[in-house]
Amino acid sequence: MAETKIADAVDAEDRTLNVMNARIKWWILVKKSDEQVMEKLGIPKGLSRAAMKDNPNFQTFEDFQVKKWLKSYTSTSTVWDDLGLNNVVGAVKSADGYGTYEKYVFALGDKVDKYIRKHGRMPKLHKSVNEVENAHKVELLKTKYDDVRVGWIVNPVPR
Repeated sequence: MAETKIADAVDAEDRTLNVMNARIKWWILVKKSDEQVMEKLGIPKGLSRAAMKDNPNFQTFEDFQVKKWLKSYTSTSTVWDDLGLNNVVGAVKSADGYGTYEKYVFALGDKVDKYIRKHGRMPKLHKSVNEVENAHKVELLKTKYDDVRVGWIVNPVPR
């Protein structure tokens, strides 16, 4: 009986994730803005990113942002700037937007890794001109990928 309840809960969670992923894909397809998605998710405008994290739908909003940036081949330095990390003095890793930046860097790394392993479509990559951002990107990537993959992401070959 307990196993059935657990299985039912897992199935319900899987269905919820599938619905949310479908919604995120739709929002990206119809080019919804961050503000429009925040409104759909019930995240009030004008909140700091730290305050937004208290909203139970923040994770969905963050997933939307990361997937939108991946789809549009947004450079990591643009994401860095958009999250306000270029204005942070001191401990950047504890800044409000750093976790989202980290998720984007890893998602981009996963996309490159998938290309290397399966010869899929290579994502368009941009060489960062921001030395601080680039150093953080390299540090993050080295925790998950070998030097070849890090090199492909950090020093892309022009196409």
